[in-house]
Amino acid sequence: MIVQAQQVKRGILVFVAIAGGLVFTLWNPGWILSNENRHNATSNPVRSKEEAAAREELSTFGKARLEAAELAYQAHYKGMKYGRSTDLLYQLSIRWLHAELDLATDRKQRVGAYGSHLLRMKTWEEVNLENSIALDDPYLLMIVSFRREAEYWLAREKL
Repeated sequence: MIVQAQQVKRGILVFVAIAGGLVFTLWNPGWILSNENRHNATSNPVRSKEEAAAREELSTFGKARLEAAELAYQAHYKGMKYGRSTDLLYQLSIRWLHAELDLATDRKQRVGAYGSHLLRMKTWEEVNLENSIALDDPYLLMIVSFRREAEYWLAREKL
């Protein structure tokens, strides 16, 4: 009996949330516009200069982030050589990937970023395959899963 009452309350709350969202959308359809579209609709030269400066600063930070991610990955990779590393190498590669994706301006650059990440995962796997005790080595299986993930992301981006 208590469970049914809780389910009814939950159903009413979901209905109210959906109805409220619908009413808000119908009452104020302008909220659907992206920030960029809203700014273009009420463009003002001072705002454009401020926005251009902010975009330039963001680009500068993005490029610095990309360089830092690449250097951190390469330093860690060189340090581990043929020894075992934690999944820190994976995390550093992901940071590098995200930095590249954030700077990408088109699909070709995004595909390139995913391809570079996949290449890093394949290289890591090959190095560890040579030094692995067995094919069911948990560490090697972890790296294989990272490579498979990178292959999937690349294939998805190519669609």
